[in-house]
Amino acid sequence: MSNIPNRKQAPAVATPGNLPHLLRTPLKIDGFMPCYAIEGGAQDVVSIEVVFPAGTRYEEKPLQAASCLHLIKEGTESFSAEEISGVIDFFGAQLSTEVSKDHASISLIVMNKYLGQLLPVFSEICCKPVFHESELMLYAKKSRSALEVNLQKVEFICRLAFSKLLFGNHPYRDDFSPDDYDKLKVTDIAGFFEKNYNIENAFCIISGMETNRAAAMVSSAFAKNKIEKAGTSGAANATGWSYSRGEVFVPKEGALQSAIRMGMAAPARTSEDYPAFYLIHTALGGYFGSRLMQNIREEKGFTYGIGSSINILEHGAYFVITTQVGAQHTLATIAEIEKEIYRLRNEPILVDEFELIQNYVAGTLLQSMDGPFELSGKLKSMIVNNLPEGYYPKFLEAIFAATPVQVQIIARKYFEPKQMSLSVAGCYE
Repeated sequence: MSNIPNRKQAPAVATPGNLPHLLRTPLKIDGFMPCYAIEGGAQDVVSIEVVFPAGTRYEEKPLQAASCLHLIKEGTESFSAEEISGVIDFFGAQLSTEVSKDHASISLIVMNKYLGQLLPVFSEICCKPVFHESELMLYAKKSRSALEVNLQKVEFICRLAFSKLLFGNHPYRDDFSPDDYDKLKVTDIAGFFEKNYNIENAFCIISGMETNRAAAMVSSAFAKNKIEKAGTSGAANATGWSYSRGEVFVPKEGALQSAIRMGMAAPARTSEDYPAFYLIHTALGGYFGSRLMQNIREEKGFTYGIGSSINILEHGAYFVITTQVGAQHTLATIAEIEKEIYRLRNEPILVDEFELIQNYVAGTLLQSMDGPFELSGKLKSMIVNNLPEGYYPKFLEAIFAATPVQVQIIARKYFEPKQMSLSVAGCYE
């Protein structure tokens, strides 16, 4: 009976072990784009991700970046859309794309024994896509319909309004409408690719098993499809943005709920204030047991969920609180959010809660580095945000070195409700 755990007593908190030390040194292979490798895993699978400086901030017309990235896999000089889809399915591979404000990436996950069959297709997708009018029309029609539906949702309306408040006229701003899909032409998509998808400005992360072998194969495949380009990414847009407070209410007649976003500029990851800032974010709304969840969900019952996030950009960062509440609770929710922020400013976090938050941050960080594919995401973040080697272990050290009083000082420095932007979409009742 002595082996039966006491369910009334919480288990001891385990001290986090050492985090992996990610190297920012590219492999020494013949090639024209830096290739980084993360070896590991229990399955004979490899992931190849090619990252281009081709995010939404480089657009000359709205929706160019996302449209280009979607259509990039719909046909190349040697392979039709059907052939690409067929070979991906036949070998059980996974082809995916992702676009952010700063970057666009194309990823392939495949068993090592089939890598040779997939790389000719993958390298052509990255280097030699062919954009067809019929594919653009089909994509634009579907996407326009989806956007029209989203624009009826208060959460989506609120997100766009907050982006305009936060970024003003900066290229980071999200500003598009359904009609913008009708204005896109194939020449716009091809021009965006030509200008921003220069393989010499890209980098590659290879993770999984047999990464050195995969890297040599990647180098060979891309060398065959490389195209010399005079143009480079639109570096003119690569500037920081200056935050200024704003407030907007977008009415939505008949809405039963209101969407709320509240936030401001945040310190960069390289700032000495960032670890303490991250602890404040976690305490306020960064996990299920956060103060906003306990207050606004558990005690008040205003919402099913409320949370906060820190969004890192290449030229800035911002913090935002997001929720949807019953329309009749809109003003009360905003008041409670401000109340919880002032509590963090005026009262140091008690030791038990502080240690819980520290351990939660450590646990989620360890979880996010569990395996080669997860580590590749962290390495990608280090590269695009120009973080030094050893950043994550040092970040974790700073998390555990922080004290409640130090964190309160940072809360007073950054977290002032009167300096935070606020967007609301829905109804005030």
